[in-house]
Amino acid sequence: MDQIKTSTESQTNTTIANMSKKKKIGFLSAMMFVIGSSIGAGIFLKNDEVMTNTHNSIVYAILAWVIAFIGIFAMALALIEIVSASKVDNKEGIVGWVKTFNNKYLYVGCRNFMAYIYLPINIFAMPYYVIQQFNEGIGWNAEWYWVALIAFVVMLYFVITTALSDKLSNIQNWISLVIKFFPLIVAAFIGFVWLGMNHGMSPDGNHWLPQDVNIKPTNWRDTTYMNNLTPVLGIFMSIPSILFVVDGFYSATAIQSSMREPKKMSKAILFGLVAIVAVDILIALSLMFGPKAGGGIGIFADWLPSWFYQTLQILITIGVLGVVNGICAYSGKMYEQMIESKTIVLHNKIANLFKGNLKKSTMFYVLVINITIFILATLVGCFFFNTSVYTTYSPTVCDLYSFVDLTANWTSLFAFLIIVFALIGGLRNRKTHTVEVVKSKYFYGSAVIVSIIILLSVVMEIVKAVGNVCLAGIWFNDFTDDNVRIDRLVGSILMTLTMLLFILAIAWPWMHFRMSKKNRLAAK
Repeated sequence: MDQIKTSTESQTNTTIANMSKKKKIGFLSAMMFVIGSSIGAGIFLKNDEVMTNTHNSIVYAILAWVIAFIGIFAMALALIEIVSASKVDNKEGIVGWVKTFNNKYLYVGCRNFMAYIYLPINIFAMPYYVIQQFNEGIGWNAEWYWVALIAFVVMLYFVITTALSDKLSNIQNWISLVIKFFPLIVAAFIGFVWLGMNHGMSPDGNHWLPQDVNIKPTNWRDTTYMNNLTPVLGIFMSIPSILFVVDGFYSATAIQSSMREPKKMSKAILFGLVAIVAVDILIALSLMFGPKAGGGIGIFADWLPSWFYQTLQILITIGVLGVVNGICAYSGKMYEQMIESKTIVLHNKIANLFKGNLKKSTMFYVLVINITIFILATLVGCFFFNTSVYTTYSPTVCDLYSFVDLTANWTSLFAFLIIVFALIGGLRNRKTHTVEVVKSKYFYGSAVIVSIIILLSVVMEIVKAVGNVCLAGIWFNDFTDDNVRIDRLVGSILMTLTMLLFILAIAWPWMHFRMSKKNRLAAK
């Protein structure tokens, strides 16, 4: 009887294990989560920025994409070794990588940046990209409060649904990925089709080499001072915009613990990033050819049938929702980890409020922080950031979209800087052997290449921010309207302060430690 009972229990346990395994997320779904969390948003939103930065030069724009994608491909190879250190679970994503390979002060700085700046700002920004894409499709031009209300509902929906279930998050990713497949295919070939049908490039479109640009601002909305100096600078200043195209791929680490084989997350990231790079480079090339200058799908608006163009834009809008889904899923997992480890602000009060229920505590915190940042950032963008380069919408909405662009670009760049910190820690680990990893023969060279490219991009963004302030001051008297002159200068200063805030957020724990240590030594 005991043998029969033991055999029965063994069979039952095996059955339960198999049922549990079936409910887990497979390798293909994980790879598609990587793809779905990135592809389909930035390529349609940021390619136009690249063309503007490079003075609508196809050659210079291609150089920018090639440099950025060399860095991205190198990063994908380097991350194989980094991700292998997290064999089962890593709710903190890129911050978890920093924690594994670096000291606690850098980890705390990166964690605070991701938790209190990057995630809330991206969850604020991405719903507005959804609305902006929808605006492009149907020509809907509403007042700022309607735009803000709809973006708020989008944000609220994905914050709640991704917090409720990994499976629901995965389903939403698959739906978005399937729907945006069609516009991605169209975008990849539309420029080449136009080029063939019209037997060459349009004189009103992009050019192979840069065209002459007036260095001084031509109107009060022109804030591309540093970009106008030379298109060579524009090549390197375009890299943050291109990095935004693949930003969010690491959101897939949020579902690592739900995978059948968590150790395969590194390969899911590698294959996912390779697929993203291949598709995006084809789309970028395609969108460089068309009847008008620019790099967005909108340059074909007058050439395509209106119904087809509108359908295309709506499908792209749904695709952007997939990116919102990915970043919200990552957000919930990270806050859950911080509450669990008692490293988040007011964790005791939250735990007491919900009697230790982790799921409810996480949901509450995610809602509070994201709703607060969403409202504050929206008000800043609408009423304090008067530096818009958009002209299609109402002035307030134009300012809001420009503020969204600024915050999204810089948060993405600093997220990649955090990845560089992890890679540098990984390089150090090759000498110290303190962390057990699956060594990759491509790691060393790939880590060095991507670190150089991203660090160069950070330096260029700092130069751009400070340079814009200087040039805004030099050309202060070129505008006759006092309000416009103040807006130009204040806007440039605000951009620089935003950059400094990001740097301070990461560096503060280490600075605080050094100051405390100095005070302790002085006391002795």
